[in-house]
Amino acid sequence: MTKLFRFEYRRLFRQKSFWIFMAVAAALAFLSLKLIELATNITSDMNDVDTYFGIGYTGAEAFRNATSLGNIDTVIAIVAAIFVCSEYSRGTIKTVVSTGFSRCKIFTAEFLVSMTASVLVFVASSISAFVFGSIFWGIGKFNAELWSAVLLQLLIVISLTAIIYMFSKAVKKTAAAIAFGIFAPQITALLLKIADAAIDSEKFRLSDYWLSGCLSDVQATSPLNMNIFDIINGTSANLTSELAIRVIAVSAVYMAAAFVFGIIIFRRQEI
Repeated sequence: MTKLFRFEYRRLFRQKSFWIFMAVAAALAFLSLKLIELATNITSDMNDVDTYFGIGYTGAEAFRNATSLGNIDTVIAIVAAIFVCSEYSRGTIKTVVSTGFSRCKIFTAEFLVSMTASVLVFVASSISAFVFGSIFWGIGKFNAELWSAVLLQLLIVISLTAIIYMFSKAVKKTAAAIAFGIFAPQITALLLKIADAAIDSEKFRLSDYWLSGCLSDVQATSPLNMNIFDIINGTSANLTSELAIRVIAVSAVYMAAAFVFGIIIFRRQEI
């Protein structure tokens, strides 16, 4: 198993696309922050509002919002799809299977390496957001809620990666896997919102139990993403224990489902 992990990590780190898209995530975070910095310099009224309500851009808050600033979900969809599907296009998977490792072990090793890739992309974007956010507006303050929000977003990103990994193993085609990873979460979120509108219930929303919905709910707790009128009325969102538990539970379920169904698909797959 150790040899298998070494092989998969070596394959990941030797892929130029992995490093390129990690840099892309970091660059997107910088560009997003630069646009915000230019906007806040031009629009003095916005700075006045931020100062009055104590809601300012800082390195800490940029770090908290790195997932959206760096479009991490999109970047990871591309990274995971290329990493998984390249072993089919290059015939690497046949070599690995022929070495005698069970398909369960092969799937598990590649699954965990894909999760590692998503974590590294997340870290690269987060560090970029923190560094440039600190340069533009100062470091800011880190607190328990901020760290909780960051870790919950990372958990959601890992779970999304698991789903993309499962689909990539199923289709074995890079283009189809990338398209799925980019558009499927968005389309699913849109359909669930339409369903929520049809149900019209204040106590139950289907979108609460989809990863994109959970990600949006966590991101909404950041002062930078709150509606200023909600803040004035004292109805701003908070990172509650209920939200944290829901995010952890939903992410765990999707991750486990992706792992189980992925193994079933890979075991029956013709290579």
